[in-house]
Amino acid sequence: MLMQKKLSKSRLIIYIVIITVLVLGSLYLLYESFIAGMFVVPSEPSDSMESPVENLTVPSSELMFTDDFIHRAPYQNLKMASDKPLVINQLGRSNPFSPINYNSVSTSTKP
Repeated sequence: MLMQKKLSKSRLIIYIVIITVLVLGSLYLLYESFIAGMFVVPSEPSDSMESPVENLTVPSSELMFTDDFIHRAPYQNLKMASDKPLVINQLGRSNPFSPINYNSVSTSTKP
């Protein structure tokens, strides 16, 4: 049979210290993050705590084209992808929010 390995006393103390430090650190973080803020009474701001707020102003810019770039070569040399006219069929329902009548819906794949 296998014998259970025994921990040495110094190693056991090291493990206990590490676990204690981790538990205490976790409890401290939980206290500082959540619990400590519940019991703080807000104080009146003093003159030394106030800082002046500066408004950031962004200068307005007007976009003015000095050249008519639409009539230049890169845009004039564009070609149509196809000579066929684009036909848009009726899609969807006239009222998309009306309830669907499932009796009239066809589930067959035959044309």
